Amino acid sequence: MLVIRLSRTGKKNAPSYRIVVAEKSCAVKGKNLEVLGHYNSIANPKQFFCHKEKVLMYLKNGAKLSNTVQNLLCDQGVLPKNQKIKKIYAKKTPVLTDSEEKKPQVDDNSVKEEPVKIPDDHSSKSEDQPSGSEKTEPIQEDKQ
Repeated sequence: MLVIRLSRTGKKNAPSYRIVVAEKSCAVKGKNLEVLGHYNSIANPKQFFCHKEKVLMYLKNGAKLSNTVQNLLCDQGVLPKNQKIKKIYAKKTPVLTDSEEKKPQVDDNSVKEEPVKIPDDHSSKSEDQPSGSEKTEPIQEDKQ
């Protein structure tokens, strides 16, 4: 299967890309069938050029577009704007089973938070020291 995708070229920290037609199983920087255009994302404004007729010919013959190339072609007017792909990379939410869905849900407002009492270092009394309310008797040792 043929795919139209970007192939990175350019120097270190200065990427530019070629829009190429290649076999899907081939490496991205590997052999390609044809170069259809180029894209420079560093330039201001960004430079984009492609052979519209060749892109449409490959699409008509069954080639697939990568997501990035499809969005670039939509931005340039080669493809309709409604075909633009919006991909959101977020954590997946877990799928609940029937038994988990039936569990009662706890409302956040109904949960009461109680303040945690932390004793001060100065006011805390150790177990070895008796408090003033407790009576202590002196220990008498038997001297023999």
